[in-house]
Amino acid sequence: VVAPDAVPRPLPRPLPLAVEPYCGDRDSPDFPLRARIRGGPREYAAGSGWRRWSISLRNTTDRACRGVHPVAVLVDSTRELAAERIHFQFYDAYSRSWRPVTLETTDRHEHIAVFDGFPGFAVPAGGTVTVGVRMRFAEDTPGNAVRLTVAAVQRRDDDGDWVGSSNDYAFTIRGGGRDGAVAGADEDTRPRGDGERDRERERRRDRPGGGAEPPGTGG
Repeated sequence: VVAPDAVPRPLPRPLPLAVEPYCGDRDSPDFPLRARIRGGPREYAAGSGWRRWSISLRNTTDRACRGVHPVAVLVDSTRELAAERIHFQFYDAYSRSWRPVTLETTDRHEHIAVFDGFPGFAVPAGGTVTVGVRMRFAEDTPGNAVRLTVAAVQRRDDDGDWVGSSNDYAFTIRGGGRDGAVAGADEDTRPRGDGERDRERERRRDRPGGGAEPPGTGG
């Protein structure tokens, strides 16, 4: 689970009247959105092409949730993965195009990827939006083991509310070296409760018409 302090939070300022209403009960211990990472490959080969997966955002409330920006956090086992070797994009259905995600690295060597540059996703009351994602790694990326999680943040002017969190997605990077060794590969990097058949069944169930995932998002 993504720690709250891993999500960038700009200094708040007085909110305008046009700010989006909070999409859940502020007093509830549960997040209004349930985020889930689906269909992610277990391994990426450095220098290979895009590998696709998706994030589903399910609204558990009776109120629409607008201005939602997923925030991905990547942590590698060696703490040596360079941000410039990570290529990360998401599909924006509004512009019908893939948008690059700019990564920022914290002093704890966590790579923070905010899905920005657009108004945010709107998740209808009781509905689900599926966000297409694709990722690849530069040819000179060393072998590594990575764990990725996603938080859902509702943008509110220059501030934001943390409104959802995802399961863990663990994968390895097969390095471009001669032996292709993967640092930290002896660790348990399997996504929790994520079998191949389960992933396919969940993708079919949660891919709504008119969602945010483009056709052909298979790896």
